[in-house]
Amino acid sequence: MVGPILDKLAKENAGKLLIAKVNTDENPDWASKFGVQGIPTMLFVSGGKVVHRQVGALPERMLRDVLAQFMEVIAQP
Repeated sequence: MVGPILDKLAKENAGKLLIAKVNTDENPDWASKFGVQGIPTMLFVSGGKVVHRQVGALPERMLRDVLAQFMEVIAQP
């Protein structure tokens, strides 16, 4: 459900950010490392640290808002 939105956002923001999708069934170590308990879980990472965690699907408009807020936060010194 969220996958196509993420694909669209990745294309629109190419060169500005990296969007990666991880199949937790195939990569359980990653799920464990980042404490993923619900699917989908979106981790917003900057400087190697999780800055925001979004659990659950969001409509495209809301996901765009969350992404915009993330971009504003990481742009601040």
